[in-house]
Amino acid sequence: MAEPDITTTAHRPSLALIGSQPEHASPHGRRYSPAEKESAYTVWKALARSLAKTSTTMGIARATLTDWHRDGAWASRADQEDQEAGDVFRDAYWTVLSGQVLPSILTAVEIRDNETVQPKDRLAAAQWLAGVAGLVPVKVPTAPPAPARSTAIDYSKMTDEELFCQRR
Repeated sequence: MAEPDITTTAHRPSLALIGSQPEHASPHGRRYSPAEKESAYTVWKALARSLAKTSTTMGIARATLTDWHRDGAWASRADQEDQEAGDVFRDAYWTVLSGQVLPSILTAVEIRDNETVQPKDRLAAAQWLAGVAGLVPVKVPTAPPAPARSTAIDYSKMTDEELFCQRR
């Protein structure tokens, strides 16, 4: 009986379809499709960027993953994707936050100007408003430190008795 022709889609198992082009063959004969490589990248990124964990999880040789990692510049690609995701998050956060700025400022003004509010809270509101405006509030001055006592002894102002006691 003749072997079935597995090059046709009618008789080829689903795994044989994946990576059927010779340019995706590994040196050991296993062929991987671009979809499998992309899945490996996704798993690598999700598993704390560990080739060892990706190899164990996917059953792909670590050496193969190392080649894909290098050839596909996975590290720089992941960093770029992280940067883009961070930019999207910052933009969304700023959109939400910008709608909150004016009400927050108005609330702080109300606290600052309300004479029934505790003085420390009014001061905190005023300092916060100054900070929003880019000003650094001045700290409340304290009493200057006491002058340091001189440890030098002025012998010229001592009596004979004091000088005698100093010699001992």
